[in-house]
Amino acid sequence: GTLGGLLTTWVTFVPCFLWILLGAPFMEVMRNNKALSAALAAITAAVVGVVMGSDDLTTHKGSNKASFREFDQFSVTSLNDRMMVIWYGCYKAIQGANNIIANYETLLGDDEARVKQIAGEAYFIRAYSYYWLVRLWGKIPLLTKAEVTEDVLQIGLSEPGEIYSLIVSDLQQAEQFM
Repeated sequence: GTLGGLLTTWVTFVPCFLWILLGAPFMEVMRNNKALSAALAAITAAVVGVVMGSDDLTTHKGSNKASFREFDQFSVTSLNDRMMVIWYGCYKAIQGANNIIANYETLLGDDEARVKQIAGEAYFIRAYSYYWLVRLWGKIPLLTKAEVTEDVLQIGLSEPGEIYSLIVSDLQQAEQFM
């Protein structure tokens, strides 16, 4: 029992500490580019906090997370109290990603590799958010511009195929930048 506990502790915590210690120098340098790092932090928080709810993606039927359980089982009802939270959270993440995507090229002179890394993450987050939205709702509004104008109020629903094309394109762009 003791050996199992020690092994579990080792396997669980050592990778986390290594990730933190190895990633710390990169994160320290990222603080210098406040505009991009703040925007990326905001959209990352929106995706993690809203779509996933927390770090436990799998729920047990006896727990108090029945609304998350429907997502685990891919059978979400329209009465699920997380639906609107996910809708707004995904579109908030998409808005932040669109802002980074629209403006990262103006910062390429600062540190091109880091700026492209952040832009790649924005492309990934936008693709991931649209994946959740199209999977849950099918036809959805497709927003790819950072500017919010009156035209956005008149935007219609896009077919899932169009959404998936953007997802693939964004993932390819993310792969190229990261």
